[in-house]
Amino acid sequence: MRIAHVSDAYLPRLGGIETHVSGLAAHQMRAGHEVHVLTGTRGRGIRPPVDGPIVHRGSPARLFSDLRSGGFDVVHMHASVFSPLAMSLTVAACAVDIPVAATVHSIWPGHRAVIAPTGAGLRLRHRPVAWSAVSSAAAGPLRSALGPGVVVDVVPNAVDVDWWRAAPAGQLGRTVA
Repeated sequence: MRIAHVSDAYLPRLGGIETHVSGLAAHQMRAGHEVHVLTGTRGRGIRPPVDGPIVHRGSPARLFSDLRSGGFDVVHMHASVFSPLAMSLTVAACAVDIPVAATVHSIWPGHRAVIAPTGAGLRLRHRPVAWSAVSSAAAGPLRSALGPGVVVDVVPNAVDVDWWRAAPAGQLGRTVA
């Protein structure tokens, strides 16, 4: 599959979404998928890793063009409390019939007057998007923002348990095959 991850922020900026998307992309690439990341985070002077995803950086107009011409099978949008690029690229993907999975990684403010406008202008509740949040606490305000009848699944962030395993006694590091 050709997968596009969309996030307002990505490496070299460090944070939860940035590291989540990087790790998810790495796992998908090991499974044989072609993975791209579309982001507004600048990356001047950064040498992308040879085994990393293809990273598209730039203005919203450039990223819209990359999304439309990329031949993607699916778009996975990653949102925080305020993610204008990710939300607008979600609309763009829906407009050209690319399936969209959207994950909200943050707990949105609980007051409906604050969160309802987030998707109102984009009419996100009416778009064919598979919504998820990283916890029940994050799913509640998202459900409130999207309104009744929109399903929001809870998919907790994963932990790579192999990475955290201690090396056997006498071994100074993990051998990567």
